[in-house]
Amino acid sequence: MIERHCLTTELAKITLRILVVHSSAELYGSDRSLLDFVRLRPDSIDVTVALPESGPLVQELQDAGARVIVGQVCKIESGMLSLRGFLYTVVAACSSVKFLSVAHRSQKFNLVYSNSLALLGGALCARLWRVPHVWHVRENLGNSKRLSATFRVLVKLLSRTVICNSASTRDWIAPSSRPQNYHVIWNGTSLTATEVDRQLERQRLEVKDEDTLFVLAGRINSWKGQRQLVEAFTQLVKNGAPHARLAIVGSAAAGQEHYEEELKTLITNSGCSSQVKLLPDRPSADEESTTRRRNFWGALCPTRT
Repeated sequence: MIERHCLTTELAKITLRILVVHSSAELYGSDRSLLDFVRLRPDSIDVTVALPESGPLVQELQDAGARVIVGQVCKIESGMLSLRGFLYTVVAACSSVKFLSVAHRSQKFNLVYSNSLALLGGALCARLWRVPHVWHVRENLGNSKRLSATFRVLVKLLSRTVICNSASTRDWIAPSSRPQNYHVIWNGTSLTATEVDRQLERQRLEVKDEDTLFVLAGRINSWKGQRQLVEAFTQLVKNGAPHARLAIVGSAAAGQEHYEEELKTLITNSGCSSQVKLLPDRPSADEESTTRRRNFWGALCPTRT
């Protein structure tokens, strides 16, 4: 019993060194999911987070005890299948391996965790370093056959374990045989109960007592469903819902501003633009303020699938 206790104590001291490769430095859904992971990890896990840019997430991660490095992580863009895009991806991949390997030489990572499908640097490094790679798939690009085929092959070849944020995502990214290393884990964030002045929040949006308010919060892109929501809301109003109101909270990522411009044009041409508000998300450094906003904006699920 004494020997077993000593062995257990020694194992508890072993530190698992994880390299987390992430695609942004803001405070949207995947950013907050990563932040919760860092905050709730046991003391035996040491985390280094690689980001492509600086942003509000950096300080939050550092306050939670993570080591943060900023550099090339080889973000995968939709244009990668063109000749020019492919050449850029190759150059970015080489630069990413070089950047991440500098951190690996000092930290000796035991595991690499890519917190988005749109990342290649971590997957390549894990293969080169011969350490397990966990790929967290949060996107569903089923509308593109070429991208779907490409990502299915990459994920299958470069992952030890695949985490999917929904059964729909798993069904899209997994081979037809559905191997056992593909798992569904829903997104979740740690929230504390906070009283919200509902009336004040509605007044800020110029929403009257008799109005029904629909809210969607999330990154503006091609798969969150903002366009489909505006189209459905337009039909709702045309069918006789004069007191319906819609607030879309969020912004487009750098380099994808055209999605936001297209959404603005769609709203303008909808015939009910006076009943729709497009609001940029401005994450607050104050946790209580952030929690209040998140409680209030949780009305619709931002996904097409």
